[in-house]
Amino acid sequence: MASAIEAVGHVDMIELDVHVLRGQVEVRHAKVLHPTRRLWERWHLLPRGSAGVPIAEVLAALPADLPLMIDLKCFSRSGARNVLAHLPTQTRAVVSTRNWWVLKPFRGRPRTRLLYSCGSQWQLWWVLHRSRFRKNLGVCVREDLLTPTVIADLQQKTRLIYSWGASTNERCRELELAGITGVILDDYKII
Repeated sequence: MASAIEAVGHVDMIELDVHVLRGQVEVRHAKVLHPTRRLWERWHLLPRGSAGVPIAEVLAALPADLPLMIDLKCFSRSGARNVLAHLPTQTRAVVSTRNWWVLKPFRGRPRTRLLYSCGSQWQLWWVLHRSRFRKNLGVCVREDLLTPTVIADLQQKTRLIYSWGASTNERCRELELAGITGVILDDYKII
């Protein structure tokens, strides 16, 4: 949470990885190692008892007018509804997930844009060849899947194209010049 607070004033929006675990909505980057329920991060286990930060605490610490990018890490629409219930109505939000079916509860929410997140070649293929795009629907694509041709093809479907995974200022600038909407960074200081 400290890094999100530190980034306020330097970024256009804050991205939050939002998980629903045992009915609780929490913000964390770490994943659950099933069936143990231990959290792990980049090939190491976190100490026993580690947990995310309740979303209410994170929202209380951030300025109310700051737009949020919510990366849903749940697999069910009921989990998505649980997240939605915690999000203040006036909060502007971009909501993305690789589990596209969980976006449905957010459809029609004012001041909200929805993104199909593509972290694999087949998800990107599906977006490019099969998906029909509704108003305010966009994509969030892992940066190594983006080429100028792919970006041009995506622009035929949507104007909302975000990317994650870029780790250098040069790559961020390259993506910006190719026409994407925004880049999600682990460290805002690289730009």
